[in-house]
Amino acid sequence: MFEIQIGSSGINCFTCIPYKFLRLGLFIGVGIIFGLCLIVELGALIEKKKINNADEGDYDKDVQQSTLSYFTFYQIIVIIIVIVAIIGLIGIRQENKCLLGIFNTCNCCFFFIFALTYALISLFSAFSNFSNSYICDNTKIYEKDILYKAAAETLCKDGCECYFSGTITRNQLKYVQKYSATDKTLPVRFEQCTQSQNYNKTEIASLQQIESFYECSGWCTQYPIQYFNNVNSKINASTSCSKAIINYWDKFFGYIKIISFLLSFFFILMFIFTCFYCFYPKNSNKKMDSTKIALINQ
Repeated sequence: MFEIQIGSSGINCFTCIPYKFLRLGLFIGVGIIFGLCLIVELGALIEKKKINNADEGDYDKDVQQSTLSYFTFYQIIVIIIVIVAIIGLIGIRQENKCLLGIFNTCNCCFFFIFALTYALISLFSAFSNFSNSYICDNTKIYEKDILYKAAAETLCKDGCECYFSGTITRNQLKYVQKYSATDKTLPVRFEQCTQSQNYNKTEIASLQQIESFYECSGWCTQYPIQYFNNVNSKINASTSCSKAIINYWDKFFGYIKIISFLLSFFFILMFIFTCFYCFYPKNSNKKMDSTKIALINQ
């Protein structure tokens, strides 16, 4: 039976949903939001750790700090959401309309925050030239590519013997020719070779961070060892750095879009169902002064 009640208490049209189911649905919704928040928190912690581990040079400190600030902002938002969710759980359990009011006001705010985030990232993905700026054009000469070619001709060659402790694979034979498996004082990155003094130190530091963070080697051309991070690195450098950067940020924006969409969807649902819960007409049958219009679907 679906009932609309018009009277001094206002309009109540929610009795088609059993009260217990409505209450259970709210608990499940809060649980899902907790789960999504946990995913966001863990993801932010992992990425921040990777950024900190890659921060060994003097390159692009502003970019590094702004990226860390972005993840920190999301962590703060997640902590606030968790606090609000706890308030909501207490309000639902105790049927405290004051706490539920705070909970629902925050639900509305969070919906707009994440809906706006989703919209902005969608617009950025549609109109930004970000990915194209990292696509290699064979007709152009890139300073990073020149550095890689210089490093490949110098490090672990006659010009700069290196310390290489691992087993040389077939793909590495061409690139690791002059090395020692025991002398740890020998260079393990191009920066430690005297020939590197002829090149841009900022670009060298840049490539060191890029190799460490994106787990790549080579700019336009892929190399089987990391020349600027550590030739002994166990990282599987399976792609060039320009492609690795594009792939990383495409996935990153994709994940943020999905999380933002899901959170905004659940927050608007929680807002609607919390309204239902707060104004549920549990005692509507006792209000004799009301005018009732009953719609019966059989």
